[in-house]
Amino acid sequence: MTARFRVASVVAVIIFTIALMGVGGIPGAVATQDQPVNAGQLNTETKETVVQNITATVSGCAAVPANGLLGCGTWGVEGLGTARGVFGMGSTSGVYGKSDSGTGVEGKTGGENANGVYGNADNSGGSGVYGQNDGTGYGAAGRAINGTGVLGDGVTGVSATGSVTGVSGTSTGQGDGVDGTSNNSCCSAVYGLNNGMGNGVAGRADVGTGVLAASTKGIALKVSGKATFSRSGLVTIPAGTNHATVSLARVTAASMVIATAQQSAGVAVRAAVPADPVGGKFTIYLTGNAPAGGLSVAYFVLN
Repeated sequence: MTARFRVASVVAVIIFTIALMGVGGIPGAVATQDQPVNAGQLNTETKETVVQNITATVSGCAAVPANGLLGCGTWGVEGLGTARGVFGMGSTSGVYGKSDSGTGVEGKTGGENANGVYGNADNSGGSGVYGQNDGTGYGAAGRAINGTGVLGDGVTGVSATGSVTGVSGTSTGQGDGVDGTSNNSCCSAVYGLNNGMGNGVAGRADVGTGVLAASTKGIALKVSGKATFSRSGLVTIPAGTNHATVSLARVTAASMVIATAQQSAGVAVRAAVPADPVGGKFTIYLTGNAPAGGLSVAYFVLN
């Protein structure tokens, strides 16, 4: 073999090797568009790569130029990892899930004290987990068969703002619609604040008790400030008469009526008789006839 022939052979081998590397023939080389994907290497493309399981019927399994990888099957993409099964990073959303009839993103765990879905945020304006509903349903919903549907834990456990109702609580069983518990001596189990002209706390019951105050050792009801009652008022007993009848709904013989004169006129209230002459009325009697100009009497009706 001549020296010229040996040199030509070496040059040919080098050219052939370079050619193989250019088309991805050497294992470990970078794969580009329309070439096999190489594990452990950066693979570039100019359109989406689609991996489809033809045994599963999946609609809409078509390439989109802007995407990197599309997996089609019963499970489009499944990831198993000792730390994270799937990791997504994006300038808008790290992971985005969409379903036309089911659940957009589903998380499940069987571990003790583990979370099905965990969200974490380290900022002052965002949320660890955020839910939005553009229809008439719930932005975020929690349900527990035997436990607590939604748990809030923080400086403020739950903060709610609504154009109609901030917090709505409903009980379908024997429990309370809204339950507040406090284990300190300074604050309230339930606190309501209204900076306008409305109510700080309101209670209503069409059949039962609107607001129940109970204490076994302390004070059941403490009022700081003025108190008004719909079953109290003023009546003027005309001059020259010694009684006046007041109509008030649901007054019965069991009602307790408190009445006191609002001026010193030589006569006083002698009695306030419920259901007199009939139910829904009570009569205030004086010790004598009212003076000129009449006598103003204040009343307060219990039960």
